[in-house]
Amino acid sequence: MTRTGVPIERVIEDHLVSACTQHHLLCLKMTSPGRRAVPDRLVIGHDDRSDPVLLFIELKRPGGIPRPDQRAMFAQMRAHGAHVVVADSTAAIDQLLDDYFLRTPRPISLRDPRDAPLPGKQAAVLVLGN
Repeated sequence: MTRTGVPIERVIEDHLVSACTQHHLLCLKMTSPGRRAVPDRLVIGHDDRSDPVLLFIELKRPGGIPRPDQRAMFAQMRAHGAHVVVADSTAAIDQLLDDYFLRTPRPISLRDPRDAPLPGKQAAVLVLGN
């Protein structure tokens, strides 16, 4: 924690890793030599329907937003079908794991990756009507 009591990014990342371990999800640290702006983590597992899910997560301090090069990379990844989200709190991590793996509101195959949360939206998948 910082002096102001606001969790730093590392606290949020540790929470993600711990929650993934608890729920038997694979949580990989992402690096891409020669390319900046890739998300911090890739979470791999199956949702509550047994469908495979790959979720890229960018971690930020509370209130933090991705840099312009990160936003461009996320848009490019989403255009190629990747689910990329941004989380800035432990509560956001818990909500994302629920929405994508534990209590999914709709199958991953029916979700548009471009609807996933980015700064300015709540860190949860928006459930669209039929």
